[in-house]
Amino acid sequence: MHAEGADAADDARAALLAATGAATLDDAVIIARGRPRLDGGEPAGPVWKVRSTRGLDQEVSRLAKSRGVSKSQILREAAAAYVEAS
Repeated sequence: MHAEGADAADDARAALLAATGAATLDDAVIIARGRPRLDGGEPAGPVWKVRSTRGLDQEVSRLAKSRGVSKSQILREAAAAYVEAS
């Protein structure tokens, strides 16, 4: 790879990491590909609209970022755990 090509590749890696907020290139690729379908290819399910406090939103955002998943995934897992525990 030429010097220009190597620099361009480094710039692209840095941009991908910055855009996804991921710590590693592997995590960034997973995030950039998007979320998989929820139930093995079934059509999209219902959409829930909920309000949150800013503090809770920040905590959920931090958790999602640290795990490399969406806030929606965190909320789905939390709702499922709550229902299962009830």
